[in-house]
Amino acid sequence: QAFSKSLKKNFPSKDVSGLVSTCEKLKTSDADNKKLILDQCFREFLTVELFAGKSKLDLQNAKQLVQFAIQASKEELCTVTTPIQLLADMFEILPLSDCESLFKTVEMEVATWRSEAFYMYIKNSLLRICNDLLRRLSRTQNTVFCGRILLFLAKFFP
Repeated sequence: QAFSKSLKKNFPSKDVSGLVSTCEKLKTSDADNKKLILDQCFREFLTVELFAGKSKLDLQNAKQLVQFAIQASKEELCTVTTPIQLLADMFEILPLSDCESLFKTVEMEVATWRSEAFYMYIKNSLLRICNDLLRRLSRTQNTVFCGRILLFLAKFFP
């Protein structure tokens, strides 16, 4: 409950320090449990706050949520797979036209994904996201987007 409130409060300002202080206030000896709780809070925030009752997802807020999750995982508040899991959830739900816009976030964060802290943990999930997108796309009608995904994969995987 405390993490959800803190996430709601601190997301608009993009300030992770509020989450840090909330995490420090929680009394538990199991740090991994705290991370799992915040992981779930991020996913609930996505569905409850960004999707709830809206016919269309605000892509700008969705991109900012991924950025916020990256900051939180760098601060070791949540698991490193959280940003990718959020992206996977969004890509599964969104229409292809929105997926193309959201994929720019994936492309812009390639340095983050390739960093030592993230690479080993997210490479399979990122490959799955790209393969799922390629499976949904028409090779004849969506050639540019297919090409972007394939170029990203070529850059990302040595």
